[in-house]
Amino acid sequence: MCPGVPHAVAAKLCSPERPSIAFVGDGAIQMLGNNGLLMLGDHGQEWSDPRLVIAVLDKGDLNQVTREQRVMEGDPKYPRSQDVAPFDHATYTYAAYARSCGLAGIRVSDPEEGDRAELGADSERRAWSVQREAGEQRPPRG
Repeated sequence: MCPGVPHAVAAKLCSPERPSIAFVGDGAIQMLGNNGLLMLGDHGQEWSDPRLVIAVLDKGDLNQVTREQRVMEGDPKYPRSQDVAPFDHATYTYAAYARSCGLAGIRVSDPEEGDRAELGADSERRAWSVQREAGEQRPPRG
């Protein structure tokens, strides 16, 4: 559960000359990924190519838990344990948190805008966090 950011950082440490990309959910960024963002803010510019993109899929649901409990076991959703606490206030979002860590950060709610944001993240020579809103909830399929 939630290894995307640590794995992207490890890949970057092994090959600092290459860009690295992680796609993580909002639960993963809250549980472990925020530590990686702090480390990237402190050390990201030390790499020969500092490009590292963290794409946060903001969906408000712990899908790994949901899949196991709802699909495999047939249990109903228990929101108290499966909903991710919102990290979204009027001015403070995952993207704003990334900026406070010293990274570039952008919040995307329109898919067209997201494509341009990720292209910009790839071309700029620094670590980025792209927060993508997931839209409506759909139950996972088994």
